[in-house]
Amino acid sequence: MSILRVPKPVSGGLLLSYKCNSRCKHCMYACSPYWKTDWISRDDAEKVLTQLSKAFSESYPAGFSCVGLNLGLHFTGGEPFLNFPLLLELVKTADRLKIPSTFVETNCF
Repeated sequence: MSILRVPKPVSGGLLLSYKCNSRCKHCMYACSPYWKTDWISRDDAEKVLTQLSKAFSESYPAGFSCVGLNLGLHFTGGEPFLNFPLLLELVKTADRLKIPSTFVETNCF
């Protein structure tokens, strides 16, 4: 039997909620205004970001800090800007943990 070796991640996303102000038919997470306003807790987000930080530090290209489609961390949802205080805190946490190329996936509404 072969062993499948999964490489350390160089990209990842953190889903903050399924709550969104729109209901796009093409949404891959089926987010909408009809979901409960149930946001990820700050403690859970901190745990995930800490783990991602460790994984990224071992696998991210040295000296690379640009945003790329398959590199870095993105905050997504739902619409992350519906809870701007949480989003801002998590961006600051990602910065403190030295997670490179952080960006927000938004519908820009």
